[in-house]
Amino acid sequence: EKGFIIECYEESIKCHHNGIALYIEKNYLLDEYKDYYNVRFNCYMHYNFEFIHDQYDHETMYPMIYFDYYTLIKTHLENAKIDINKKIEIQNNEFQYKHKETFIVSLFSAPLIIAIETKSLDIVKLILNHHDIDVNLNKIEYNHMYLNNKKLDYDFIKEKSPLLIALQMKNMEMIKLLLSSPKIDVNKKYIKKKITGTVNNENRIDYDDENNKMDIVKELSLLNIGISQKNYEFVELLLSNPDIDVNSEEIISPSSDFMIKYTPLMKAIQQLETKIALLLLSNSKIDVNCKMTKIKDNELITEKTSLYAAIELNIP
Repeated sequence: EKGFIIECYEESIKCHHNGIALYIEKNYLLDEYKDYYNVRFNCYMHYNFEFIHDQYDHETMYPMIYFDYYTLIKTHLENAKIDINKKIEIQNNEFQYKHKETFIVSLFSAPLIIAIETKSLDIVKLILNHHDIDVNLNKIEYNHMYLNNKKLDYDFIKEKSPLLIALQMKNMEMIKLLLSSPKIDVNKKYIKKKITGTVNNENRIDYDDENNKMDIVKELSLLNIGISQKNYEFVELLLSNPDIDVNSEEIISPSSDFMIKYTPLMKAIQQLETKIALLLLSNSKIDVNCKMTKIKDNELITEKTSLYAAIELNIP
């Protein structure tokens, strides 16, 4: 019954049957649902402003950005006292692998990242001009893991910077805009963590439990990701920034007892990206003696220099 009432309420808003919507709101809806952000979302989507309250907060930004209300956003940022960096949960989807392992994804994003993902260049410019903006604030993705509908004792947490999201979208105009910010951190890393702990009575892992075990699964620099994508223009842009760490290591740890480390030069050589390798070598800070290492059970099992790898791969 509750689902049917909500469906009728949202349909009334969609069709601008405001009298019916007001009747449902007054007689059937709980107070907590009246301010639920999906209601706001529907109002902005269908241009029904009667149900949009005068108060503005960070949650109001999401539908305004999504539906490209540039003027409202500008007014919102100029007049409202909001936390421009505050994240909201904007998505909760379920995915399933072939082997029946399921994960439910919860995403927490701030307005800047939402604007990047909706390709709203003008709105991104507007947000970047806000005096309190954190241009490096990560999007947080929680993967809650299940098997046959039973909660497993581990989850994955992914952290992505705005610049990484623009790179993944292959939006060079957005990338250049972000790189023009004096506050941009070109060495910000993508991090994927595995958290293992006890499943509580709410069928979840308490992330604040001090007994949890946290392992780094991946730690990738923007430079290494750009090389992996064979994106020469992006790599060139990063290398033009004086703060770039051209020797930043990529760490991949598929299990708690095994780890691989690469530098950007080694990554370029292994991918046979000669043009990118030469670009890296032209940087005065490059370490030509960098090594790829493999570690198992805390012991070094493989170590190769970039020169050895180039000879091994028959790179002239």
